[in-house]
Amino acid sequence: MDSLSTLDATTADDDPMCGGLTATVWYRFTPTRTGIYVAITQGSSYEAQVSVLTGTRGALTPVEFRLH
Repeated sequence: MDSLSTLDATTADDDPMCGGLTATVWYRFTPTRTGIYVAITQGSSYEAQVSVLTGTRGALTPVEFRLH
């Protein structure tokens, strides 16, 4: 399990449009096998949004996923 600090989070001109963003945190993950993967925002002191994207910076495509 990994955790990230968002204290120094900012936005960039090429961030995907997610509506009302005040800061973004990027995390790269490349699965080594098929399966179910979980992103948890529990414990955040703000409303967190998770986006799953594929591609390269400036040319990202959303990946469909289900929320549980």
